[in-house]
Amino acid sequence: MEGPSLTNDIVFKLVFGVEKREAILRALLNAILNLNGPDRITQLVILNPTLDKAHVSVKNCVLDIKAQDARGRRFNVEVQVNRDPNYLKRSLYYLTGLFSEQLSIGDGYEEITKSVGISFLDFSIFPDQEGLHSIYRLYDEENQKRFPDVLELHYLELSKFKKDKAQDLQSRFERWLHI
Repeated sequence: MEGPSLTNDIVFKLVFGVEKREAILRALLNAILNLNGPDRITQLVILNPTLDKAHVSVKNCVLDIKAQDARGRRFNVEVQVNRDPNYLKRSLYYLTGLFSEQLSIGDGYEEITKSVGISFLDFSIFPDQEGLHSIYRLYDEENQKRFPDVLELHYLELSKFKKDKAQDLQSRFERWLHI
């Protein structure tokens, strides 16, 4: 009999979301985001997963894993097993909450750093796409210009990973999944 999967919230948090295992989460994030050289995450602090509410009437958000690197970049790592028709909106809500809690009274907007949402999905959210990793950023279609690089969403559709096709592994993250 097999034990619980990494897609189980509790197991996922125990493996990646505790301070003593920060190096594992750091390696995973570097692989997913394909960070190398000076962009690589070298230090990571696991933060309290609750997003601060500005008002009592605001919906409460508790993230699976919330972290910040030495450069101030912030990360929300979620695992979702059950299909939720509103998951895309929910992940955007979580990301913008992570983004908006960066500044305190008196802080300048130049202090804003990148916020990244990463969702491990145990189902297909984009059935019309073949790839298992989709990345979304803000973009001006008319002028074909990318907005400042401060918000980014990653969706990892684990059901699309073919473990038996080791010769087709294309990214560091796919090689990580194959282990």
